[in-house]
Amino acid sequence: MISGYVQNELFIEASSLFSEIWAQGFLPLTATYSVLFGAAGATANLDLGRQLHCILVKTQYEFDLILENSLISMYAKCGLIDDAYNIFSTMASRDLISWNSMIMGFSHHGLAKETIKIFEAMLESGSHPNSVTFLGVLSACSHVGLISKALELFKSMRDIYRIKPGLEHCVSIVNLLGRAGRVEEAEEFVRSLPFEPDCAIWGALLGVCGFSETGAEIAKHAASKVLELDPKNSPAHVALCNIYAARGLHMAEQKLRKEMGLKGVRKVPGCSWIQLNGRVHVFKSGDKLHPQADEVLSLLFGISDKSYKRNIPFRL
Repeated sequence: MISGYVQNELFIEASSLFSEIWAQGFLPLTATYSVLFGAAGATANLDLGRQLHCILVKTQYEFDLILENSLISMYAKCGLIDDAYNIFSTMASRDLISWNSMIMGFSHHGLAKETIKIFEAMLESGSHPNSVTFLGVLSACSHVGLISKALELFKSMRDIYRIKPGLEHCVSIVNLLGRAGRVEEAEEFVRSLPFEPDCAIWGALLGVCGFSETGAEIAKHAASKVLELDPKNSPAHVALCNIYAARGLHMAEQKLRKEMGLKGVRKVPGCSWIQLNGRVHVFKSGDKLHPQADEVLSLLFGISDKSYKRNIPFRL
């Protein structure tokens, strides 16, 4: 039942049912803890994760591999990468999931050096990487611009380990080249793929066109490919509008915005959230329903004003 709740993203119901089981004196199974650690990680609910960990420490003498892997993933997703590594470093044995959990954890935190170091240790241990492993190291390289290393890894993935690159691997390479201003190379990479690129890959190429002075034409081509596959794709329209605006092509921007209106395409509002004093606060672009909306807007406009005076780009 708990697993069903978590699979349907009913995390509050899952934790409530666990509390009922515990209150009635039943000892939960290892699999139950593993599922709930996954829920805590997915929602970045560190309080829940720590409570479960404390219960385990008090009730179980030994942690099996499944629990240790779940703990690594949970702490990494909740922002405590050092705690995740402490568990990893004390494991008596590790499987592919252990290595991948640590690699993905370091990667998500932008720690490229540590990601590559763990990856190399994994190879030395005799473990064989899979597509998830390479996604982690490629993403880490993309975060910090390690172009040569990423291209070397991408090649070894295909030629040495015989792993077929997936869409996410290709998107990482496109992002890496684009962020370095090498948009033409990113386009060439997309065109050279042995399969027909989908919206995600063309969208990634479109998204990095703003990093290049000559990216407007490539952006138009990438956008046309995205819109050919998905005519009402909102992010593609918005990205192309932003690129036109940044390049001073205001007539083209206005024309595209008019087309968006005729198609009924609407920008999906951005969303962010923070957890404060045990409560999750959600903020959406243009949303004034939050009880402290006026204070939030006042603070943002203050930051915007200071950014403008210091000539720092800022967007609300």
